[in-house]
Amino acid sequence: EWLQQKITLDEIRNANMLNALPVEDLSLLPASQRGIFDPRLSLFGYTTETVNMLLIPMFKNKKEALGSMGNDSPLACLSNFQPVAYEYFKQLFAQVTNPPIDPFREKVVMSMQCPLGPEANLLQPSAQQVHRIWLTNPILSIPDTQLLKRNTHRGWKTKVLGHYIPVQRRRPGGISSASERVCREGYNAAQAGYQLIVISDRNGRLQRHDCRLGSARSGGTAPSSD
Repeated sequence: EWLQQKITLDEIRNANMLNALPVEDLSLLPASQRGIFDPRLSLFGYTTETVNMLLIPMFKNKKEALGSMGNDSPLACLSNFQPVAYEYFKQLFAQVTNPPIDPFREKVVMSMQCPLGPEANLLQPSAQQVHRIWLTNPILSIPDTQLLKRNTHRGWKTKVLGHYIPVQRRRPGGISSASERVCREGYNAAQAGYQLIVISDRNGRLQRHDCRLGSARSGGTAPSSD
């Protein structure tokens, strides 16, 4: 009976089949706004090196490009540009197993399943611990992301929060206040009964000089690439 409370992505797809939204057709954009000429690349922290050394080889070969170990780029905290959030972190070590451990060779002890939604109290076993959305892996396609954002299956609902601020509103402490706003809106959404919260920067527009919270710094300029 508990397993009947489990919600799968296939179940949500079938329930929303008639309400499916078409995926944005990028081929309709003018040539000056497609691919490496897309003006949104700088907004999301993509540089010329990222495009030429990582993205284009992946498009051509359908696998990640090979490169040497180490990173000789300047520290993110000393950059004159606007590094994305993950560039402020450095990996200090790598733990290697031999033979490799992954969900393909070790299906008995490993799983890529990723549950979404409120987690019930582990100290009080109940069906609510299973009443979550279970993904087969943590990677979502664009159509599935859109599906979860408008999902109403089994009474579930999603709140989408904006993850950007207009540059003209930036001031010392502005990033902190904007982050607090996102936390406050997320808390209010949870109190209002929303099971899923999506923090999105899709509404950011380079024309409005918006800045993503994940790559912003107080008192700086709009994100730019090399």
